[in-house]
Amino acid sequence: MKELLLWKGAATTSNATAYVDAHRRVLLLEPYGFGLFWQYKIRKTGEWSTAHTGAYSVHITRHWHLGPEHVYYDGPHCLFSLGFLHVQYAPRGGWCLKCMPEE
Repeated sequence: MKELLLWKGAATTSNATAYVDAHRRVLLLEPYGFGLFWQYKIRKTGEWSTAHTGAYSVHITRHWHLGPEHVYYDGPHCLFSLGFLHVQYAPRGGWCLKCMPEE
């Protein structure tokens, strides 16, 4: 199973670009977790792709950590981990200076 779409919100075109046609919120069940994610529709192919930035999710991974974690890849990712269980949440205001400090 790659992912199972449990719910999808209405698509919005307010932030459309040359690459992205629309955005929507989705509730996905993935092999090792579930969460509320943003998806974007690729204009050229018409396919929906999941963005993990700005997500609220719970996952189980091989990565072991206790406490808060802040990482930046394709956007800020704020997490709180209890061993192999990781809870990801979106930063307030959409940006986190712990994930990506200002230069």
